[in-house]
Amino acid sequence: MEQNLYLELSTATGVTLNAGESGRAFLLRLLTATSTISEEKWNALTEEAKGWFNDSAGLVSTNQEPLPLAGFVSPEPTPATPVPVAAPKAIKTPKAPPAPAAPKADGIMLRMRKHALLNPTWTYQQVAAQMTAEGVQNVSINSAWACHTEVHNVLKAIASLKWEVTKPAV
Repeated sequence: MEQNLYLELSTATGVTLNAGESGRAFLLRLLTATSTISEEKWNALTEEAKGWFNDSAGLVSTNQEPLPLAGFVSPEPTPATPVPVAAPKAIKTPKAPPAPAAPKADGIMLRMRKHALLNPTWTYQQVAAQMTAEGVQNVSINSAWACHTEVHNVLKAIASLKWEVTKPAV
């Protein structure tokens, strides 16, 4: 069974066929009204109705006829001469859901790395104790160990590099 897009869009916009109005003029008026509906009404439309609107608005913006609307019977054949009517303001497309926000880092791991870097003789237990002294509750000993080990491995790697200063060839 074919969906009655005419009834759906007419209900959403409140636009109905006026007496003596051509089918093309009505469809253009329906397109214009659909372009101004609220976001809530737009989201309530079926994908078929949104697709008809987007496709027809694209055609009308290039001076072509809108697509036939399921459920709408034009009172007379579409006239050969176009009736000048303003094109819809903008083609609405469904908005994608916003990207999930990155978890807010409170900087605890960064602070543990900083303590381990500035105090290379500290153990991971001392790093955890310092975080507790700073008011951080429930410091994970595993996190302290991971930060401490990471920093000390980087320091060992840097210390193992053999830096040589050479003169550039002239």
